Amino acid sequence: MTNYGSIALGGILTVTSLMAAFGIAAGINGLAWMWIAGFIAPALWLATDIVRVIGYDSAYTHTQGKVVVDMGRGVGVMTAMKADMLKDTVMRTMFGIALMENFWGLFNSAWNSYTDEEQEEMMASQAETIAVRAEEIATARAAMAPAAEEKVEEEAEEGEEAEEGEEGEAAEEGEEGDAAEEGEGEEEAAEE
Repeated sequence: MTNYGSIALGGILTVTSLMAAFGIAAGINGLAWMWIAGFIAPALWLATDIVRVIGYDSAYTHTQGKVVVDMGRGVGVMTAMKADMLKDTVMRTMFGIALMENFWGLFNSAWNSYTDEEQEEMMASQAETIAVRAEEIATARAAMAPAAEEKVEEEAEEGEEAEEGEEGEAAEEGEEGDAAEEGEGEEEAAEE
């Protein structure tokens, strides 16, 4: 199931990639990679894994029996399936890494297949979308701003009150210090 499915899907991707390399149907190549590598191949892998789990469970059931031959076969099938699972996991991981390394290259060839006018039109459309979203965000922030401004003003007022309280305490301490210094100065003058 995995081998035949991989040959079928990989064959389609190979043909579309070769066509795109020669400047033919680059857009179709991008769509093929998106749909086949992004959706159909993982669905194939899921189906393969479901069948594999059912087979593994059946093999395990044989290992719990009382017939020695069936127990041996069950263990053999389970061992082979574990090796197959490991091989498929490594292959899928390598496929994913290779796909991510070449991801932008697929869409770069699709982008280059458009005419200059089509590219400018897409860029203008994207710039308009960005401008609309930026305006929506600015409106949302402005709607939240009065509440935020009130909070900032309250914090500023609390900070000013705290500073005034600290200044008042510092002034009282300064007056006490000045009075103590004057008293010491008067005592020294009296002693002379």
